Amino acid sequence: MLVGPSGCGKTTLISVIAGILDHDDGECIVFDKNIRGMGQTQKTRYRGAMIGFVFQAYNLIPTLSAVENVAVPLLILGKSRSEALTRAKEVLGHVGLGDKLATPPAQLSGGQQQRVAIARALVHSP
Repeated sequence: MLVGPSGCGKTTLISVIAGILDHDDGECIVFDKNIRGMGQTQKTRYRGAMIGFVFQAYNLIPTLSAVENVAVPLLILGKSRSEALTRAKEVLGHVGLGDKLATPPAQLSGGQQQRVAIARALVHSP
């Protein structure tokens, strides 16, 4: 957990760790990978394979079902649709939404939307 007052650099730190922002000094080594030494393509692959984001506003795609929203990161990584949906169903089951797979975000409660966003962040983790 990362806590601190507004403006202290929490978002900046997370952005550096995720390879979104470059840091000015020192080293940033995450999962044995030096972020500074990565090119943009490497950073994009690193984010896709190693980093999961849960945005404050959840950023769910309104035209997709819960399971499709969770499958998106895997599809971006090149997984087959079948494989991505199978994994997404599994992760949604773990967060207690196995009965909401076909439900679009607008028909989910705020807490359920948050759990879909968390499942999307976790979907590529073993």
